[in-house]
Amino acid sequence: MLGDLERAVMDVAWARPHVTVREVVSALVAGRKPAYTTVMTVMNRLVEKGILKRRQNGQSYRYAATMTRCEFLKACSREVVDTLVRCYGTAAIAPLTDAIGRAGK
Repeated sequence: MLGDLERAVMDVAWARPHVTVREVVSALVAGRKPAYTTVMTVMNRLVEKGILKRRQNGQSYRYAATMTRCEFLKACSREVVDTLVRCYGTAAIAPLTDAIGRAGK
């Protein structure tokens, strides 16, 4: 799962093959302009989580997503479902299948 700023950063990263921190800061919507260092910290944490990869390019770094948005969402969904089933067993299955049925309508 991603926080609000992490999600905004990843939206930019998923839209481009490679990005710099400065490019992400510039791409964020006008109502949300966090400091350069805040975005850099978030991007480095996303590297630690394995969601972004970082490559040095001269004196700056270029970042790229390690997976597509779809692959990321599948991984998150799988983690949530596995946790629900591990914690609540079969009681977690009925609400999940109900949600799947509603989504198909």
